[in-house]
Parts: sequence; structure tokens; C-alpha cells
Amino acid sequence: MATTVSTQEKADIAKDLGADDLIFYRDESVQEYVQRLTGGRGFDAVIDTIGGTTLDDSMDAVRIEGVITSTNTRSSHDLSILHAKGLTLSVVLMLLPMLTGQGRERYRAILDKAAALVESGALKPLIDPHHFTLDQAAQAHELVEHHKAVGKVVVDIN
Repeated sequence: MATTVSTQEKADIAKDLGADDLIFYRDESVQEYVQRLTGGRGFDAVIDTIGGTTLDDSMDAVRIEGVITSTNTRSSHDLSILHAKGLTLSVVLMLLPMLTGQGRERYRAILDKAAALVESGALKPLIDPHHFTLDQAAQAHELVEHHKAVGKVVVDIN
């Protein structure tokens, strides 16, 4: 498994979490790392959590008939590459069952499985060392907005 990172600190964390290959995306173009890691073929699957130009890069990085799953697709894109490469794009919005009431059972089952994996130690969420109270939510948002968070940021609402 390969992952993109911006710093050596994040590279070390990714390695500890099981990444086989690291892509320092600020130092290497999509074409360079696709060539280095796949011989130019492209990745079988890409997971995009950033969106924007990163989704465009994902379309370039995936192989013909590859799969992209994204959790952040609120921007406009030229989707002709999807057709040209026969790609599958899946958009995931975990909040949808809460908003619509549809599919809650399916998502509950997914979250139950994830919780069991966490409890067994097989899945370890990456939590940023900064913790905030609800009164400090603006500071938490600023940490994320300025790309200073490493992992998920906790805001305690109690």
C-alpha cells in the first residue's frame, strides 16, 4: 500500500501504520510516482479524502479500469478522463443516513465492525495529540485548516 505524505514526521507515522511505499507529493509529480511505484501502469485503487486538485491527481494516478473512492467531491472536475480510462468513481458521504434516515442499518453495521476492530487492536485510529473543548472549537478548526493536524482532531463536547 502506498500513501501520500507532506513531511518526514507524517512519513514515519504512515510507515508505523503499515504503509509500504511513501509518496512525498510536494517533491514528486503524479507521473513520477506512478512510474516509480507501478511501472507507469497506475494504481488499482485510489482513496481520496482531500478533493479538489487531489481528485484530479487521483484520476491520473489510477490504472485503466481502476477505482477511485472519494469522501470530498464538492468541486467541479473534467470527468472525461473517467470515460477515457474506464474508471469507476465512488463518492462516499457517511453523513447521508443521518440526514435522510435511509441506510442507517448498513452504516451501523460498518461502524460496529470498525468498533470491533478498534477494540481488538487490529485498527488503530490516528488521533492528533491536541485535544479541545467545545469552547475551543475554533482553535481546533484552525489547526485542521492550516494543515497542522496529524490524524483526527478531538473536540470534547462534555
